[in-house]
Amino acid sequence: MGARKLVEEGSRWRIGNGRNVKMLKDKWIPRNVPPLIQDNSSFVDKDLMVCDFIDEELQFWDMMKFIWEAEKNSIYFVKTAYHNLRNKRVVEEPRPSHHLFKDLRKHIWAAPMHNRIKNFIWRVAKNFIPVKSNMVKKGIKVPPKRPLCHNYVETSKYLFFECNVSKLVWSSSPLGLCIPSNTEVLVWLDQWLSISDPYGIQLICYMFHSIWYGRNQMIFNAGCFNPILIVEEVVDKAFEFSVANPTLKFRKKLMASVEV
Repeated sequence: MGARKLVEEGSRWRIGNGRNVKMLKDKWIPRNVPPLIQDNSSFVDKDLMVCDFIDEELQFWDMMKFIWEAEKNSIYFVKTAYHNLRNKRVVEEPRPSHHLFKDLRKHIWAAPMHNRIKNFIWRVAKNFIPVKSNMVKKGIKVPPKRPLCHNYVETSKYLFFECNVSKLVWSSSPLGLCIPSNTEVLVWLDQWLSISDPYGIQLICYMFHSIWYGRNQMIFNAGCFNPILIVEEVVDKAFEFSVANPTLKFRKKLMASVEV
């Protein structure tokens, strides 16, 4: 790979006045999300500049000028791109659980991540992890209340999706997810692991594992469950894995999030 191409793939624009950066064609989105806005809408001018959305007098984003169909208020948010990507692959009609398990198993073992994480995600999908409700069902005498929220029975669904501190992990992540309270773990995993974005898949799996690890640290080592630190750890793990496995397709996407 030539030096120029390497720099281009690992760089992004840092916005000043936005006059020389194209909104949809240049890489400029900061932090840990993909640097290009993913938009295939025919009604959006592909040559719009970033400055078209900045109020020059106030030096502030004039978000109302940009209409984004994924939001009810017509305002574009980068994180909704991930939701749109997932929704394209979501099967609207419910499927029998044996079909879900079959498809999910295929998605898990094809995912670009360490086998240890794949095995853990499969155990989550099968509800085989030793949350307190499962231990009580096995006749093990433990307090059924969850260690993070204390006042609810600890199930897999509650641990990963419904507890307030776990919700903070998902919403603070690069994916910015807000998971509805009625979401089933198996169905949700099947939907997300079938998307075409390897980076999103890996973030999802590492967040499951890190929530579980943080929970165990609280119980056994009197650790502190800090959602922000957990998200930072997830992003670091994804990056480290990509560096150690340079042939995987998602490496380019991760490297592109490094500002220079």
